[in-house]
Amino acid sequence: MMSVKSQIYLCSVLLTLLLAFTNCSKKTPEPEIKYIPGEITVWTKDDTSIEKTFDFINEFGLPIERLTGILMYHSTLSNDSIDYVSDYLKAKPYTDNGKIFTTVYISGSGDPHIGVSPQLFNMHSLENQKDWLDTVTKLKLVLRTESILDSFTLRIRVPIGSEKSWLKKMEKHDIVELAYQSYE
Repeated sequence: MMSVKSQIYLCSVLLTLLLAFTNCSKKTPEPEIKYIPGEITVWTKDDTSIEKTFDFINEFGLPIERLTGILMYHSTLSNDSIDYVSDYLKAKPYTDNGKIFTTVYISGSGDPHIGVSPQLFNMHSLENQKDWLDTVTKLKLVLRTESILDSFTLRIRVPIGSEKSWLKKMEKHDIVELAYQSYE
C-alpha cells in the first residue's frame, strides 16, 4: 500500500503529465528538468525520528546539504515564548544559509502553539546533530505526528556520476520513503 506522501508525489507527476498532454497543441517548448549533478533527495518515512534520521546520515557519511522538516515540531513552551524560540534558533549556525532558514510561527488551528519548521544545514556534522538534539530538549520541541508532512527531507551530496547507484542504496533503507535525483 502506498503512503500518503507517495500518493501525493504520484498525483503531482500524473497532474504534470496531464497538463503536458492537454497543451500538446501549443508550440511552446517543454521546460527541461535541470538535475543538480552530485545531489540526491531522500524523504524519510512518516514518523521517522530525528535520531533515526541522524543514524541514517551517519551510516553513509555523505555531506548533507540540507535537512528539512515541514510543520515538524511544536513547542510545549507558552506562546509568549515565541521570540525566545525564534532568537535561540537564529543563533544556531546551521539553521540559516543566507537564503533559507528555520521558520518559527504560532499555529492558528485548534489549540494554538509555537510551531517550528526546521531547515538544517551541514547536519553531517556530529557536533551540529548533538546541538540540535540539545535544542529540541531545551525548547521543548515535540515531533508532530498528526500531519501528512511528518517526515524529513534530506538533500545529500554524492560524487558526480554516482547518483543512480546511491539512489539504489538509499531506496533499500528501511527509513526511506522516496529517493530521487535533486533538481532545480
